[in-house]
Amino acid sequence: SDVQLPAGRSMPIVTKFPYLGDFVAADGTDTLAVEARITAAGKAFGALRKCLFSSNTITRAAKTAVYEALILSILLYGCESWCLTEELLQRLRVFHAQCLRAMSRVTRKHTWEHRISSTQLMQELGLDAIDFYVARRQLRWLGHVSRMGWERLPRRMLSAWVPHARPRGAPRLTYGRSVAKAMDVFNLDHARGWALTGVDALGSGQVGQAQLDLPRGLAVGGEG
Repeated sequence: SDVQLPAGRSMPIVTKFPYLGDFVAADGTDTLAVEARITAAGKAFGALRKCLFSSNTITRAAKTAVYEALILSILLYGCESWCLTEELLQRLRVFHAQCLRAMSRVTRKHTWEHRISSTQLMQELGLDAIDFYVARRQLRWLGHVSRMGWERLPRRMLSAWVPHARPRGAPRLTYGRSVAKAMDVFNLDHARGWALTGVDALGSGQVGQAQLDLPRGLAVGGEG
């Protein structure tokens, strides 16, 4: 039923609603958000496909620059807070692979006949796997949160722990586990905690500042 408000007003209960370009679902998953970003990025890529991405007069460097600055920005908007299951990650990988083939003017038939892999196309275009871009954005945002004061809600929520027994059965993918997967992309030791690992890695040169763009460490908190 609707939530009753003063002055005879009410707020309807819905299963999803858009918020700042993202989607919030009642079931707590990010499926709707990922689908919405893929659709938006696909429209932007399609609008520039003929005149830019599939053109044989545009250099690969120019295609790569526009793709990273525009298409990936649209595709991964809001991914800093996503809990990406393998199924959702695979959808992003498929979209990324389709764009790689279009920019390289390679069809799926060509990839089968000549054994052309997505890794080879990424190397020719100077791009990385979609997992890299997602992980870099998530860790960059965690570095921003880690420098917030404890009075800030994002810092408190990210470091909070719910004193409740875990329900029976396999738990859903949590944000802490998503961050652990992101740290695995850069071979960071997440067992010691997000903040300490990030500070040590950046300080020792294990991960370059330019590569991750993580200002002084990651966020703190448990992985539950």
